[in-house]
Amino acid sequence: GFTDTKGALIAELKNVRITFLGKQNSAELNDYFYQNNWEEIVNLPKGIVHPSAPKSLVFADNCGIAGSLQRYLHKQSSYIPYQEPKTLMGTEITQVLWQHNISDLNSFDEVLFMWGMQNLTDQNSKAVVEHISSCCEIYRQILQLVQGKKSTKSVRTITFRISENTVDQITAGFALWGMTRSCAAELQEVTFHLIDISSAIDADIRALANAITLPDNYPEVMIRRGKLYLSHITRIPNKLSDNVHSTVPYSGFENVSFQTLDPYKVVNFHATPQQEKVNEPTKQTVHIKIDTICIHSSDYFPISVSEMNFGRTMYWNKSMTEGHKLLALDFSGTVTAVGSDVKTCKIGDHVAVCYPVAAFSTVTLSASVCYKSSKIPMLKQTPCVSYFVLAWEILHNILPHAKYHKRLLIVSMAPESCLTKVLSMAANGLGWRVQIESHDFSPAFAHSDALIFLPPINTSLVATSVNNSSAKHVVVLFDNNQTLHTSQNIPGCEKDNVYVHVLLVANIFQKGYLTKSARDIYKWMRSMHLERKQLDLPKADFQQVIPDVDECRAESYFTCKAVSIVDLKSTQAPNSRMSQIQVYHSQKQLFRSDAAYIVTGGLTGLGFH
Repeated sequence: GFTDTKGALIAELKNVRITFLGKQNSAELNDYFYQNNWEEIVNLPKGIVHPSAPKSLVFADNCGIAGSLQRYLHKQSSYIPYQEPKTLMGTEITQVLWQHNISDLNSFDEVLFMWGMQNLTDQNSKAVVEHISSCCEIYRQILQLVQGKKSTKSVRTITFRISENTVDQITAGFALWGMTRSCAAELQEVTFHLIDISSAIDADIRALANAITLPDNYPEVMIRRGKLYLSHITRIPNKLSDNVHSTVPYSGFENVSFQTLDPYKVVNFHATPQQEKVNEPTKQTVHIKIDTICIHSSDYFPISVSEMNFGRTMYWNKSMTEGHKLLALDFSGTVTAVGSDVKTCKIGDHVAVCYPVAAFSTVTLSASVCYKSSKIPMLKQTPCVSYFVLAWEILHNILPHAKYHKRLLIVSMAPESCLTKVLSMAANGLGWRVQIESHDFSPAFAHSDALIFLPPINTSLVATSVNNSSAKHVVVLFDNNQTLHTSQNIPGCEKDNVYVHVLLVANIFQKGYLTKSARDIYKWMRSMHLERKQLDLPKADFQQVIPDVDECRAESYFTCKAVSIVDLKSTQAPNSRMSQIQVYHSQKQLFRSDAAYIVTGGLTGLGFH
């Protein structure tokens, strides 16, 4: 069964076999993928060049093919003119036969079914499905009659331009081929033939006259330019591996997507080349070639685009060969193109950004969210702008302005964390007397004018602190994984004169809010003159495989003592200690972005198997 994030059942599958085709069982691909190989019939069987046509019951098409074929058929053949299948849904096919003075099928050698040629390309999807399902239902009723007749049981289904070399329209023929193949396996007493004709020219009609007299060992035939081709269904040779892993510099590709194999943590960080070209920037946007990405944790903000769009759900990670697009929040890079109305930065500027975006080697952003690192140098090496966004929201938009050196207590389980350092430095600059405590209650709580609780949050500690503190303002910052189901009230808080501000990280890092606030935050950061402050925000290089880095990778972005970063420039530098970023790319491009494809095969369109 499949459930939503709250456990409610969305869908339940029964009697279903699921087979995963990936790198670990790629040798089995030949058992599941098939293709048609068409081989020209050079020497027709003896007696077929000038055939003795069978007496047929013809369900004629409305394209003129049945009319052109009539001179080649037995003179006593009968014809059922084409009718729109959906108009017959309330009528048994026997009633249609009686209307044409046909009481049974015993007097006919075979049935020619040609009602699947109607061009449906211009119709909407609902009309297409209705037409195809109605056509299949009529076909099913005809097969039931054929199965019950006493004479030779033969059905030839003739379709129009649905084979690989001729297809250019949507018809019911696609479903009829799949249905016929299924029936051929189940109805052993009935002989089935599939014939696809590519045009109504005389040469193809003559070839069709030959095709309808071919023996049983010609089950699937294509007619093209007057020639007959026999279909051989073969397994597709496994020439393509799922991905080719290489350590070539990703800079050799025009644009790549950075990905992770796990949607909730960065596992097997790699790059995947993108076929789509980067569009020119619009008036207010810029292109940024990323050189540094801060690797945040899932409790801070979604790690991947998948997590951002769908939340916590189930993925078959062990069987997946494709990664999840990494979601960059804090990153830096160089401006490579600017829109016509951009005045705040120019090509060549190095900028830092706090803005959630799928991590590509080149991204397109609004110029308003770019922070020039030349004005704030510390951001060039460690572009953790989101820490300052949180500090701005708490200190400027929530807490009152500090007067007379009021006391501010920051409660964090990691007093030496980078976020705690940024908050403490910023609060000191605004006039607060800052003290930092761990998550254990202490006398400092009782004498504070304001409290800030950083994740992970213990609501019972918050309640105890509020009830035993003189603070009038309490800020509780909930992480991305915590939800409060009490109308944003902390359970157990008894004081009515305390303003408890519940702050959700997910609300702060919304694109609209970040765009709106970026200019004010940038001015505030510049006014702090960070280059003069003793603000030490260490970084740990994500690509280095050493114990300290592994420990940093597992840490929360809220509590980390060193910011884990991917330094894309260093990986490409000669003699770099950084491991090269693997590039996953297909050996061959299977599909084009500017083409339309029709999936054919079975009744559900999911292939021959």
